[in-house]
Amino acid sequence: MANKIFISCGDDFLVEKISEKVVKTFGDKLCGFETLPVLDGKRTAGYNLKTFNGEEMTLASTSILSDLSFNKYSVSRQALEAAAASFPEPGKVIFIKGLGPLFLKFDCFRKKLISAVSGDWPMIAVSFCGNGLKSVS
Repeated sequence: MANKIFISCGDDFLVEKISEKVVKTFGDKLCGFETLPVLDGKRTAGYNLKTFNGEEMTLASTSILSDLSFNKYSVSRQALEAAAASFPEPGKVIFIKGLGPLFLKFDCFRKKLISAVSGDWPMIAVSFCGNGLKSVS
């Protein structure tokens, strides 16, 4: 089985630094996606999805209409499908920045992620965990 690295961090700055280092190190050998916050002043109005094949689109927003939702956001089915289609690619490292509960709620993405995690693909996933890490007893 290929190496897999999962990082969940309560420091947004550290998540960005790790992501920058991964992108700089692997460059065009990456497949997968990043989620990018869309800010309206100081508040988060949604998230964009940016794949490593150059696509960027709205993933979740308070200003779009959709039959899919997560918390206060409407979720774009097209963006979820693009996220699921962005990995795996032969000879590339799967990199996912911003993997969170929004993605895991939807079958089309969750099934693809489980397949990638259990498969023979190298993978790095980095996610911000706003509540910090909790110990498991």
